[in-house]
Amino acid sequence: MSSELESVSLPSELLNQARDVACGGAVGSVSDYVAETVRLRLAKDRALARITRLFGGPPPEEVLAVVRQRAGLSPRPAAS
Repeated sequence: MSSELESVSLPSELLNQARDVACGGAVGSVSDYVAETVRLRLAKDRALARITRLFGGPPPEEVLAVVRQRAGLSPRPAAS
């Protein structure tokens, strides 16, 4: 895959954590880490868009709760 240079700003704390991950060898570089994170977010957004189309709007909270449970994710915090 070809790459392009884009300048982005990140909070210092997030950038430092990404650098720590890269220095620890979990990813090749901070750029690799950011690219992987963007890929995951895009996949999530596409999946949510498909679900929204299937339901004709946002899915009911009960459906989301079941999906989160089956995926091993923590429950969504209650709205305050």
